[in-house]
Amino acid sequence: MIEPTPTDAGAGDGAPASSDADSPGGRSSVEPAAAQRLVATFIHADDPAVGAVVDQLSAEDDQRVATLMDVVLSDPDRLQALHDSGLMDGLPNVALDQIARMTTDALGTSLASVTLVGQDRQFLAGCNVPETGFPRSRPLTLSFSKFVVASGRTLIVHDATKHRLFAQHPAVQGGVVVAFVGVPLIDSQGHTIGTLSTWDDHPRHWTTGQIQILTDLAQVAATKVFR
Repeated sequence: MIEPTPTDAGAGDGAPASSDADSPGGRSSVEPAAAQRLVATFIHADDPAVGAVVDQLSAEDDQRVATLMDVVLSDPDRLQALHDSGLMDGLPNVALDQIARMTTDALGTSLASVTLVGQDRQFLAGCNVPETGFPRSRPLTLSFSKFVVASGRTLIVHDATKHRLFAQHPAVQGGVVVAFVGVPLIDSQGHTIGTLSTWDDHPRHWTTGQIQILTDLAQVAATKVFR
């Protein structure tokens, strides 16, 4: 199942996480589904009122958001769904590689991947470039797809260098990712295990048509991921 309606990195509703997100022991007491909705509030914060709150986040608040993301990423049911896909074995998938190539051909982008997000690493089960020139397993510190998985919503970033949450991301600072779109891959039980995403090293204005194409291709990818 794919999130049917893509949302700009900036569109969202709801309220920011409260102190109830953390238990006395430092572990979140929030259920994964609730944590996912709270994360979406911060990541998709285009509403001026919400954006003003995000701009004023303290280091402690940032840690709460990170804690909420960890609740989603470490959810045992989500990780079991990821394991059940059989795609985290470190081997590229020919069909998913082809979908990634179709994505870059259709959107005119440099890179695309079907990315599976684990608890501390991500694996590019499909990519449009050979593994020899582009490592497929990498830590989540370099991941953009983790934000898609943690929020359960399509993430659209036109220029990450100007985005309040992503400007300091290592991939942005390194000039690897500037424009990014990722569509969540969600199983029939509602578990988000990865993305179909594409990105460039320069700003892009993603059109509604391009987002629809990516969403349609993500539907195809889902048939290969969830068997």
